[in-house]
Amino acid sequence: MPPKKLKTQKPKASTTNGASSAQTSKKESTRNNSALKTGEDATTSPPENPPPSIPSKRKADNNAPTSTTTSNASKKSKPQPKEPSRRSVRSAQKPTASQVQVLKFLLTDEAVSLLRPADENADIEKRGKELVTYSGNVNSLTPFQELACAVVLSRPISHALGLRTIRIIFNEPYNWKTPQDIKEAGEQGRTQALWDARTQHKGKTAEELGLLADVLTEKFDGDLEKVRDEAGRDVQEMRKVLKESVKGLGPTG
Repeated sequence: MPPKKLKTQKPKASTTNGASSAQTSKKESTRNNSALKTGEDATTSPPENPPPSIPSKRKADNNAPTSTTTSNASKKSKPQPKEPSRRSVRSAQKPTASQVQVLKFLLTDEAVSLLRPADENADIEKRGKELVTYSGNVNSLTPFQELACAVVLSRPISHALGLRTIRIIFNEPYNWKTPQDIKEAGEQGRTQALWDARTQHKGKTAEELGLLADVLTEKFDGDLEKVRDEAGRDVQEMRKVLKESVKGLGPTG
């Protein structure tokens, strides 16, 4: 016997599912339509009135006039008086003396008085301008006195002490003008003169002045012209002869 054909039953569509799907599609179409309508309304409907804009504080501050701006404007409008320059008086060029004027002043008695120590100016006022000093007229000193000054000033003492020593030994009561005057004073007289001068290195200076007098009287017969003759009247050679002959005579003398 031939086998029996089984009948296949096609599944029936559920009415429930079909209805639900139809409703779903209808809702979607309705939603899309509403969305399109909303978009159209959004494009066609006039925009709502925007809220009133609040002016920026910085902008308002810039526009509003301030007291500083007003004061600056008033300063610009009114010219301010200029203050006098403080450097005008100080920086004013002072007249300067020429070299000739300076040299002429240095040769005046006023300039010499400024160079002298105070005690020497007082001594000149007391004893007169005839007082023999190292700072006075160079012609008032003999060649021997000039050499004696070199010996005194070669000692390690101050310039003021040297000038006072010269002033003492060349004026009364000593009044040494020649090598013979120093020899006749003797060692005691020379030391006393330096004590009266209130100087330093009294004993050493007294000894060197005595040696100076001995050299000039024994070697050159008290005549300094013979020193020039021995040196051939050459200045450098004369200095060499004197430094070799006179003890205590240094390059500063």
